Formats: sequence, C-alpha cells, structure tokens
Amino acid sequence: MLADAESRTGIDAREQADLVAEAKRLVDDGPDKPFLDVHFSDSKNGLIVGAFGMALSTADGGLSWKPIDHLVPNRKHKHIYRIVAQKAQLWLVGEQGALFLSRDGGRSFEPSPMGNFLQTVVSPLSIRPGVCLSRALGPAGSNATAS
Repeated sequence: MLADAESRTGIDAREQADLVAEAKRLVDDGPDKPFLDVHFSDSKNGLIVGAFGMALSTADGGLSWKPIDHLVPNRKHKHIYRIVAQKAQLWLVGEQGALFLSRDGGRSFEPSPMGNFLQTVVSPLSIRPGVCLSRALGPAGSNATAS
C-alpha cells in the first residue's frame, strides 16, 4: 500500500502526499483493520473491501493485491461492509448509508445517485441494474431504501 502510494503517477503533489500519509498511518497502525467482504467476478479478478474504506483488487486470483481505495469517492474513509454484484455493476455498501456504484466492473466508482442518507446499511436485500435495495437502520428504526 505504501509503495503504491509513493509510486503513484498522474496525480498532483498534494494528493500524492495525502495518499502517502494515509498509507503510512495504516502501516504504522498495524493489522487491525479487518476485511469485511470479498467478490470474485471470475477465477482471476477480485475485489476486497473493509474497515476505514479499504479496497483492494487482484487480477491474478489473489496472489497479489493492489489498493484501489483512491478509485472510491469515500473521503471520510467510512467502512465498506459489502460488495453486491450485478453483471458489470458493483455496489459497495458502507456505514452511514454510503453507497458507491461501479458501472465498469470495479475500474471506477461514483457515489450513489441517492448519496449518503445517514443510516447504517445492514445488508443489501436485492439488486437489479441501476437499483440497490438495502435494509438499513436509521433514526426511525429498520427500513428499506432504494438507490
């Protein structure tokens, strides 16, 4: 993770400094940030997500992993609990209602059109192209939300 942040090209110096500082902090903290979900689209290509917005991908069946959290617009580093897949769409479902959508199999992510709705997503219930229905806990208790 640190080596990836230090060698990243195509970004401005401030963004790279922020990536390096975050990577150093994570390395210094040690292995206390759990992975919470994994998804493989085939025998080689996979994605793993976890605490504090960690996201990594593999193209070799899990022999090596590279950080991709810079592709997820998760500025507050919210935990990402689940990966929900529907063909080339991937939904990352996280804390406080964080929902991120990839329409290209995980090469890029965008915030859900619905945005963060300040709830804790417990679990995605179903998905179809363009829609992720999830059960969430909010101020009024449990409810279902579509994005």
